[in-house]
Amino acid sequence: MTRVASLLVVLLVSVAFQAQAGVVMYTDRTGFNSLGAIAYNSNFDDFGSGFSYPGTPWTRGDVTYTSTRNLIVGTGTGYAPIRNVIVNDYWTPLTGTLAGGYDMFGFDIGWLGFASVMDVLVVTNLGSYAFNDLVVPPVSSSMTFLGYVSGSGEYITSFSISSPGLGYAPAITDVAVGHTGAGAIPEPSTVALAAGGLLALAALRRKLR
Repeated sequence: MTRVASLLVVLLVSVAFQAQAGVVMYTDRTGFNSLGAIAYNSNFDDFGSGFSYPGTPWTRGDVTYTSTRNLIVGTGTGYAPIRNVIVNDYWTPLTGTLAGGYDMFGFDIGWLGFASVMDVLVVTNLGSYAFNDLVVPPVSSSMTFLGYVSGSGEYITSFSISSPGLGYAPAITDVAVGHTGAGAIPEPSTVALAAGGLLALAALRRKLR
């Protein structure tokens, strides 16, 4: 194979790989779970009903919470969440990193303080994806599910959850991570791109003969 042909193969593989990149958000936990195998789902019920400081940074499973000061807010506190939640004691943002190469990451979310929307930033090995102005409920009444799934060849490395205003705190629990196994299954667009690349490569080889 000539040097030109080799460079073309590298370019086609790169383009095909990039075509699979991206992060999709889900708001239904059942549908999210059906996309792959959940490695574990962690909550903070074991910390009791009061306030607890687990440490900063603090790791549970393959998620390390890196907020300025991690705080567990229990159901018996004045905020009365329906379930124990983790927040940043300095209110915002709530940040963390993921180990294990997971392409699935989800959690139940609500807010402490006043009514607010939340911004979620999901970072992968290939890029950053912002999901802004997400309406979530107060933790004292209910919580909503947000799940993120990255494309084939892409895995989630970190996250940041923030509020655009002062006096609000993102609060999460039931944190799930998992694998879809999609890396072994090329998307239709990728298959078409690869087929086109092979045809172009064959034409180039005939021309160079």
